[in-house]
Amino acid sequence: MNYKFVSMRQAMTVLDDIFRKYQTRHRADYDELAKLTAELDGIRLDRMLSHDGKVAKSGRLQNRINELRADLAQIEHDSRAEFEAVQRDVKNSYPRFSARPEDIDGNAMQLINSGILSVDELAALGERFRVSNSTMARIVGKAMTDKADREANSVFLSEDRRTFLVSRGEELQNLPNPVEQLVDHYRNIAEASLRSESDGDFGTHIYDTLYAEHLADCTAAAEEFDTTYTESLKNE
Repeated sequence: MNYKFVSMRQAMTVLDDIFRKYQTRHRADYDELAKLTAELDGIRLDRMLSHDGKVAKSGRLQNRINELRADLAQIEHDSRAEFEAVQRDVKNSYPRFSARPEDIDGNAMQLINSGILSVDELAALGERFRVSNSTMARIVGKAMTDKADREANSVFLSEDRRTFLVSRGEELQNLPNPVEQLVDHYRNIAEASLRSESDGDFGTHIYDTLYAEHLADCTAAAEEFDTTYTESLKNE
């Protein structure tokens, strides 16, 4: 694939296209499988058929059922591989969410290293970098936990403020990759909808409604991310 995404909205469109390609094939296989399975059960209960007749008919049906099950498993495998490829491309399209030397802000580093920033100023700096610059957000988070440790016994730092420094600092240092999270969230329902036979009718029918709602939620989240990310870049 090797997409270069310019927005998460675009990524959601690509993911939905992949899903619909495999959904068509999955639905056709599953509907035929359900029909043949019922037919096979009917043959086994048919008292008018001889033993040899049952063996011959059920053998042909079983062979086709096995082919369909193999194809359903292949759909599950191939769709997951394509979703994972898109997820890799999304991550590569937003390198700012991985630690990179080129993302270090020299002016911000001078402030951090000066030691003059208050608890609230450090927190504000972390929020500034949270969305668009993972490298700096994590550095600020480390500065917050370091300040909490360094001033653990200071009369100027209350226990509540120290707790805030530690919790917010640890949160910033362990920020998840938001674009990967968005794709993961999308995949939860999409992959369940294409999961062979494991969910039976629930997986093929109820999931149709759930998927439409889930896609709408993911698309809205992607558009919100695009807006926030663009604004954060302007404010740097």
